[in-house]
Amino acid sequence: SSGINAEYGEDEIETCKKLTLRNPSQSSTFEDLVAGNAIDGNLKTLSHTNEEEGAYWTAEFSATKVGVVEVHNFQQDCCFEQLDGACVLLQNKRGNKVKCGTIHVESIADNPEQVYSIDCEGKTGKEIIIQLNVPGKRFLHLREVKVTSECEKEEENSEEDSRCPSGLTFCDGVCKHIHMCKKSTMD
Repeated sequence: SSGINAEYGEDEIETCKKLTLRNPSQSSTFEDLVAGNAIDGNLKTLSHTNEEEGAYWTAEFSATKVGVVEVHNFQQDCCFEQLDGACVLLQNKRGNKVKCGTIHVESIADNPEQVYSIDCEGKTGKEIIIQLNVPGKRFLHLREVKVTSECEKEEENSEEDSRCPSGLTFCDGVCKHIHMCKKSTMD
């Protein structure tokens, strides 16, 4: 989504993109509840592994800096707690894994939608992994998984930009390529 965000002021636009997840897989499949059910856009379907230690679900996306991973948990009283302690990881092009966070499940009374957002804080990856990281055997079931790119703040064209030649933006007191402006604000 994009639009003017009051938090950043009227001259800045926040741009985030929902990433297309592909090639979903999971450590095992319970009955016909396949990994693809977690990215089909239907909250009534479910991906579900067998009961096992270290059960996981994974999907690929185009390598980018990741903002938020949104996990929609199973909403049944019998099983929603199975997701508690699951790790949300990113794997990069070299196969290295970095942890974004851990899901701490709340009761259905406290969180009836059972939606959990994990901030990956701009870590780069090309694959999302959700893995149970608790002792003992458990099922891993997911209603839906959504991943968005890290949101970027982009300044709208201002009067100062008119000082710069075409293709350059005024930032840090000089004219630069826009990617150099973003880099300097991240340091």
